[in-house]
Amino acid sequence: PFSTGMERAEAIRAVRGGRLPAELESRRPNEAELIRWLLREDPAERPTCAAVLNSNLLPPKLEYEIMKEAIRTICRPSTTIF
Repeated sequence: PFSTGMERAEAIRAVRGGRLPAELESRRPNEAELIRWLLREDPAERPTCAAVLNSNLLPPKLEYEIMKEAIRTICRPSTTIF
């Protein structure tokens, strides 16, 4: 939601410099930390996909995804849940 191209450029420059919007830091600390982790200057310090998926920084699964997974599990003929 930028009004001008200059606002956008300044925001990108700030993020590249490690400065995230204060509102993001306060309202979404996990997402802010994930962004900082992904944008580390040294590529060797950036996380792998597996590291991101295993971290606690991603939001929890949506209810729909949880239900879909539960239905797939229940419908498996070899399930021992019952």
